[in-house]
Amino acid sequence: MARKDTKVIRKRLVYEGFFDFREDILLDHNEQEYQYNFLVAKAEACAILPEIEEDKFVLTYEYRYPVGKTILSCPGGRLDDGEDPVFGAKRELLEETGYEAKEMINLHLFYPFPSVCDQRVHLFLAKGLTKVAEPNLDPLEEIETTILSMAEIKKLDYAEFPADGVLHSLLFHRSLYLSD
Repeated sequence: MARKDTKVIRKRLVYEGFFDFREDILLDHNEQEYQYNFLVAKAEACAILPEIEEDKFVLTYEYRYPVGKTILSCPGGRLDDGEDPVFGAKRELLEETGYEAKEMINLHLFYPFPSVCDQRVHLFLAKGLTKVAEPNLDPLEEIETTILSMAEIKKLDYAEFPADGVLHSLLFHRSLYLSD
C-alpha cells in the first residue's frame, strides 16, 4: 500500500560517498512540510547462511567500527554493478570463508533498515559446502569464521557478542523455507 498523499517538494543530495545522504522536503496530507533524511545505497547486497550440515552453520565474528564491537554475523557483502545476486553470493562466501557451495537457495529479498536506507539485501541459504581456500579478506575486514549449531546459537551470550539483524533474518527465512 503506497501513500499517495505525500508529495516531494524538494530533493537535495547532502553527501555523496559509499552511501549517499539525501534530504527531502515532503508535504503531508495536511499540507505541512517536513524534512526526511535517509541513506541512498549505491548497490544491492547479499548475505549467505552457509549450512555445513543440518542445523550447523559457518558464521563469522566481524569487528564493526560504527558500533565498536565484534558482531556475530554471516558472510555477505555488496554486489558489483549489474552482478547476478547468486554469483555475488558465491563470491562473497568464498572470499570471507574459503567455502564453495554446490547449492545456493534464494530465500528472500529484504530491506534491513527501511526507515533510513533504501538498500536491498538478497538472502541465500548455501548447502553442499566444501572448504577450498583460506579467506581472502578486504584490507579493512576483520573476520573470524566459526562453526556453530543452532543449539549453540541459542545459548550465546549476546551481551558479549551481539548478532546482527541480517543473521536473524537469514535464520528466520531458513525456518520458513524448511516449513514449506
